[in-house]
Amino acid sequence: THPVAIVTGGLKEIVHLSLERVGIRHHFQHLVNFEDVDQGKPAPDMFLHAARLLNVAPEKCLVKLIDARILYLVADGQRLS
Repeated sequence: THPVAIVTGGLKEIVHLSLERVGIRHHFQHLVNFEDVDQGKPAPDMFLHAARLLNVAPEKCLVKLIDARILYLVADGQRLS
């Protein structure tokens, strides 16, 4: 299993709650947001910080961009059509 982190421009407490509600929080070793770095998006600081926390060279990281609204819809119990 590879280490996994979430990097988000959202508020940590909302993301934590959403991940807990859908039962997947335990899959992520770290959650990084704009509060953890000097510069948020579009600077790469959050991604570089996540790589350091995971002890993985940035060039070895896979970045997957998702639409956070999907997570919020699922966390709110709404069905995706």
